[in-house]
This record gives sequence, structure tokens and C-alpha cells, in this order.
Amino acid sequence: MRVLVVDGDPVIAESLTSGLQRHGHVAKSVNTGTEALRVCRRVDLVLLGFGLSDLDGLEVCRCIRSAGDTGIIAVTAPCSELDRVLGLQAGLDDYVVRPYGLRELLARMEAVIRRVRPHKAPAQTISCGSLQIDPGAREVRVDGRLVDLTLKEYQLLYLLASEREIVVPRKRI
Repeated sequence: MRVLVVDGDPVIAESLTSGLQRHGHVAKSVNTGTEALRVCRRVDLVLLGFGLSDLDGLEVCRCIRSAGDTGIIAVTAPCSELDRVLGLQAGLDDYVVRPYGLRELLARMEAVIRRVRPHKAPAQTISCGSLQIDPGAREVRVDGRLVDLTLKEYQLLYLLASEREIVVPRKRI
């Protein structure tokens, strides 16, 4: 699973990232909301801390949620019920309060991914001339060069390329 750890404290972010990597995840950490928004399209799950220096954590959550179905779990210090409710309303899938056990966090991550992306058989790479779409990696290449797409752009391209024999109705798009 590709995981993005977003936390304003680099020590916490790196510690969590290395723990996830030890358990076989591809994990990267960033320390600002701006950087998180730039790379969040390339991950399956975001572990979001709210103590960011540049953007409000709830706004980062809303932006990630509006871009697609990436799983988002808040990993924060103890907070009020109102803060948790606002986070869930902003688009969080789950809330984990520090201190937490890594096994519990891993189990919650798996649960979120099960809900966000129900298990399907891995799809095969789609080729259309110089266009290559790899659904396993969620990557698009043209003439071997990686094309940076938003989640919605990727989903639309994948749908149209996988069903190029038919006209896809507007309602389905």
C-alpha cells in the first residue's frame, strides 16, 4: 500500500514512515499541507496530522477528499469530540489518537482501504498505441513517459480506454 504521512513534526513523520516501511508499505512523509496536496494523488492512503505550519489540517482533508477516494486517517494528539466530528465531516475515514499502537493503526488502514477500494481482481495493463495504462500502479504513460493526471482524469481515461469498443453513456461517466 502506498501511504503518505503528513505531519508538521518531522520526527513524528519519519518515525511513523519507517514503521510503515518495516511492515512492507511504500511510505513517504511530508511536513506541510501544500506538499501533501501536491503528492496525495499518487497514494492509496493519507495519515494526516493537523499540526501543519502552512495550511489548516481540515482544509487539507477537504481538498484531498474533493479530489477523489483516497483513504484519509487523522493521526493526532488527544482532541475534543467536536474536533473529531468536524474532521469526519471534512472527509476523514477514521481518527487515531496518540498514543496508539502501530498494529492498531495498520488494522485501521486495512479497514479503510477495504471500504474505499473493495477487492477486485487486478486489472491488466491497457495499451492503445503509444498509451499505456497500468491500473495496479495507477500510472499512465505515453511513449514511455509518465503522465501526471488527477484521480478523476485517470479514472475517466481508464474507463474510456478499457471500454473503447462501446460508447460509454454520460450517466456512467
